[in-house]
Amino acid sequence: SNKQLSVAALNALIAAYNQYTIDDKNRVARNTESFIVDRINALSKDLGGIDSQIEHLKIINRYPTIETAAQVYTQRSTTSTDQLTSVEMELSLVEYVKNYINSAGPYDLIPANAGINDQSINGLIERYNTACLNYQHLASTSGDENPALVDIKKQVTAMRQSLTHTVDNYINTLRIKKNQMMASERSANSMMMTVPTQEKAINDITRQQKIKEQLYLFLLNKREENALQVAITEPNARVLEPATGGWLISPIENNII
Repeated sequence: SNKQLSVAALNALIAAYNQYTIDDKNRVARNTESFIVDRINALSKDLGGIDSQIEHLKIINRYPTIETAAQVYTQRSTTSTDQLTSVEMELSLVEYVKNYINSAGPYDLIPANAGINDQSINGLIERYNTACLNYQHLASTSGDENPALVDIKKQVTAMRQSLTHTVDNYINTLRIKKNQMMASERSANSMMMTVPTQEKAINDITRQQKIKEQLYLFLLNKREENALQVAITEPNARVLEPATGGWLISPIENNII
């Protein structure tokens, strides 16, 4: 009957809308997964290279044990050194995202929730991805001259320029902070002129190793969070009860002459 067809159509529309929103969320999550995996693989190679450098220096300089180098490094560790490590890790993440933006296509999605601590950048990425998804959906069903599609193109272009500008400014800010932290670290190290050259070389490499290890673990956690997000993705709408057929609401039969 017409009533049954109407009920079925409404329920199908609600289900299609919910699946539509889930698919969009999962596309962003899969894009982020690819970005994180690429960085994890690159860091894994870097860490292997650092281990080889440490082993090489131990052989050349006859370093007794890695524990000795760790002890010297711990003695040199100060608040400035910890702050420098934090700034360098943040700078690496932002530069990863900047390189991704520069290499991405005009309407490609940008990795979201990649660990950047600047909320303005995270907000811009979220709005940019939403605009790109809207463009992709509309472009698949309309021509290039569609006014709505032209308007979205302009939005995406403007938002991409704004995002690039904001990321560049944040990178400059982090580089200034890094220089300040390096100056503070050099001041602290000036009190340790008796530390052998060999130990300093090990300490420098160990600090780089610590930065990359922290970044590696951080990205592993982000990968788990992203995978969990995909697993529990919920639609925007929650159906309390499916549509059903009922009595006639309008017109009221008693009011019909």
